[in-house]
Parts: sequence; C-alpha cells; structure tokens
Amino acid sequence: ALKLSLLRPLAILFNRSMETCQIPDQWKEANVTAIYKNKGERQDPGNYRPVSLTSQIGKFFERIIRENIVNYMEKIVLSMKANMALGARNLA
Repeated sequence: ALKLSLLRPLAILFNRSMETCQIPDQWKEANVTAIYKNKGERQDPGNYRPVSLTSQIGKFFERIIRENIVNYMEKIVLSMKANMALGARNLA
C-alpha cells in the first residue's frame, strides 16, 4: 500500500510529467536478469528467460495513464452507441 505521505509528492511528479509530456528516464529503465527455467543444462543460455525489474513509480504511473485512457475510450464508445441508437430510431 502506498503511504499517504508519498501521495502529494507523487501527484506533483505525475502532474508535471503530464504537463511537460516527459517521463523521467529512471521510470523507463529496467534491470534485466536471467532466470533458470528448471529444465535442461544450466550452461545453455537457452534454458534461461529474461525478467525485467522496472521502477515501481513508473508502473504506478503507467497504471494511472492506462486507466484514464480506458475510461476516456469507454465514454467515447458509449457516446457512439447512444448516437447510433438515436440514428436507428430516427430511421424507423
């Protein structure tokens, strides 16, 4: 859970990022590590899968952006459906 003391500074960062259309590089960076798949020879690089460890703040910001985009698109779709229904009624 996010501590309340972090909400205000994060909100300022997120808003500034949205205003400037820029995302801090640290939010986009990832540490990639190889995880053994538990099958085959450990010496074979093909028996490992990459795992990316990314910034938690970046993930949180992405989730907020995604939710806003989805909500916006849902409103557009609902509006289009309503307009189509009105148009269909006017044709009948």
